[in-house]
Amino acid sequence: MPNGHHGPKEEWDRLEAPLVELDPVIRAFAENHKMKFSSNDHAWPERSLTIVDELHRKIQIYLKNEEPLTFIVGAYAWRDSESDRCLKMEFVTEPVSPPALRINLLSWLEQSYKTVMAWKTEDLEFATKLQKLS
Repeated sequence: MPNGHHGPKEEWDRLEAPLVELDPVIRAFAENHKMKFSSNDHAWPERSLTIVDELHRKIQIYLKNEEPLTFIVGAYAWRDSESDRCLKMEFVTEPVSPPALRINLLSWLEQSYKTVMAWKTEDLEFATKLQKLS
């Protein structure tokens, strides 16, 4: 995912519009599954649903390509120690068009939720060393 959108507001509105349209469905899913809803992390069109138990678990829908306009749905789980981040991730979809996202979103959210909630600590793999903030 790129680190931020740097174009005009009209372009941002075009890129985010399919997600804005789906926000009621995404928010309802988050509420029904006791997940936290957030949007536009790193100034990029995306929606995230998170839950924290022994792992940080996230379902994310984000803009993959600006032209043609496509989105991807992913499931992520991670755990940080003092020095390491361990992670597991799975893309639930290939890049999909806004109409395909609209038609299949609820099914993909359910699939993502089942996947991410089934993961255990031992399923995670080393991802990176963490640096202490000074």
